[in-house]
Amino acid sequence: MNKKNNYYFESADTVKLAEKYGTPLYILSEDIIMKNINNLKRVFINKYKNVQVLYASKAFMSIAMAQIIKREDLGIDVVSGGELYTAIQAEFNPDKIYFHGNNKTFEEIEMAIDYGVGTIVVDNLNELDMIIGIVTAKNIKQKILIRLSPGLTEIDTHEYIITGQRDTKFGFQIDQHLKSSVIAKILNEDSLILSGFHYHIGSQLFDNESYLKAFKIIFELVEWLLSNHDYAIDTLNIGGGFGIPYEEGIKPLDIGKVLEEIMVEIERSFSNIPMDRPRIIIEPGRWIVGPAGITVYKIGSIKTIEHLRTYAAIDGGMSDNIRPSLYGAVYSADVANKYNQAKDHFYTIAGKACESGDILLKDIKLPVLDSGDYLVVHSTGAYNFSMASNYNRMLIPAVVLVKDGKDQVIVKRQTYQDIIGRDIKLMEEK
Repeated sequence: MNKKNNYYFESADTVKLAEKYGTPLYILSEDIIMKNINNLKRVFINKYKNVQVLYASKAFMSIAMAQIIKREDLGIDVVSGGELYTAIQAEFNPDKIYFHGNNKTFEEIEMAIDYGVGTIVVDNLNELDMIIGIVTAKNIKQKILIRLSPGLTEIDTHEYIITGQRDTKFGFQIDQHLKSSVIAKILNEDSLILSGFHYHIGSQLFDNESYLKAFKIIFELVEWLLSNHDYAIDTLNIGGGFGIPYEEGIKPLDIGKVLEEIMVEIERSFSNIPMDRPRIIIEPGRWIVGPAGITVYKIGSIKTIEHLRTYAAIDGGMSDNIRPSLYGAVYSADVANKYNQAKDHFYTIAGKACESGDILLKDIKLPVLDSGDYLVVHSTGAYNFSMASNYNRMLIPAVVLVKDGKDQVIVKRQTYQDIIGRDIKLMEEK
């Protein structure tokens, strides 16, 4: 959207926001977040019985974001003590918190149990033993899901964001050890309630082929558990990973169609065995918040290397968006203050970190750039703030939430004092 020559994000003038709050600046649209949540309610929550949506908080987590998810009556999944603590500070109902993670510490597990977290997703035997020890000592019962690796051999996404293959750090392999040892141990433990299974196959998926393949593998384990232990699970968490378009020309995922095809297969499968279909959980994170975010930068130096390319440097880079350097993520962009001008010049947008690999956008067509222009990078709501760092002691940007043309800071920009706040000077030698 644009008025005059400035780029408007929903109803917010990005140039005015950049001038008001400084750059780099993360901007989130609550209107877009709500549109995505309401879409999930329409195509999933209100369409099927006994289903649940958890927001995957690793995509973007703050107290304000947790408050939105709480207000909309969704659950939330967390993967660390920090994410858990944030949810609790937002007064999130602990019974709607699911605690994930492949290496939860004793302190994190105890913290979750003391907060009354509804479900812990068990990743490994070491963790299982810690949970049993803690809940036994406290004389309480704890609901758990077992995280499984479906062992898929081909998943159409980047290798860094595949999680459902056999060679993975996540979850239990579906083998005889799981059946004869792990599950038997859980079922014989009075302090644990086995709610069911969880699996997640990867991120940025645009069709349901992998979801359907994974479900069929997990369903065989559900059948085995029923026939061998007369035990019917009440929860099946099929994960998230629903893709969003980052580049221009990529067709958005029809999440309603994908979920419908998955649910048809799930309903058909459970109708053929003597148990009720369990609660089905999905965990969208990026899909909810990714398209709801943009990042605004200020253009600094512009350098042309004859017959090669022109570099335009921004006042941020890999410290606020590691994804291009980490796994070649590609974005689209506009010049906020020249939105109506023709994109007829090629630029490579370089970050200011002291790394040759700090390239945000390579050979992208933009209007003629001048120092002081504002660059808007689209679909940065997921994993940019979450993965931000202080590399080169650069400051982590502020996050501004916009709704109906109004704006408010929901995460303050770091200061240099924040950067050194935990530093301790050397003791003077006597």
